[in-house]
Amino acid sequence: MKTMLYEFNVGVKEPVTLFVFSDLHITEKMDTEVLTSLYHRAKRCKPDAIIFLGDMVDTIEFLNVEKNYKLLKNFLDMMAEIAPFYIITGNHDIRSIPGKRKRRMFVREPKEFWKDITRNPRIEILKNASVKTDKFFLAGVEQGPACYSLDTESSVSTLQKHILVSEKAEMMEVALKKFLKKVKTPRNVAKPRILLVHSARFLTERNLGGLV
Repeated sequence: MKTMLYEFNVGVKEPVTLFVFSDLHITEKMDTEVLTSLYHRAKRCKPDAIIFLGDMVDTIEFLNVEKNYKLLKNFLDMMAEIAPFYIITGNHDIRSIPGKRKRRMFVREPKEFWKDITRNPRIEILKNASVKTDKFFLAGVEQGPACYSLDTESSVSTLQKHILVSEKAEMMEVALKKFLKKVKTPRNVAKPRILLVHSARFLTERNLGGLV
């Protein structure tokens, strides 16, 4: 695991430090030392906020096991002790292994888990939502099942039915446009304006509007 330090001069009056990580894809086989290492790295960073960009788990079945549920919740609570913690969800956070009677990979979202962790006032899930602090403005776009190919589509190969890597850029852009129409973006150029998106390859200056 490697920690990368990036510095951006965007003309803000006060520096902002963010600890950003993504795509843990936690499974039963994952070494829990990875989470411990992330915690200590974040603590050394002394960030103003911690940001997670989606795909907390590999499949939502991981959360069906009590010890796994507690492990992940305790990790998130510990991270939130360091700084306010903002999360967006990824496609794997609603991804389930299909059984014999299930045709679709996406079957549900672990709402109880998200509800449970957001009982911590320092953890916030940004689903087409925004937050404004003294130092920055943060907005998170939700990309649900409609933004990814499902196995009912004839264009999806057998391989994609199992790993679901086929992203629908046009649907993602629609979701972004819909969100940007309703979000109230501050025009204070002295405060960073940050957009969180799990799959960002479809983004352009044109569809970002005035957010960044």
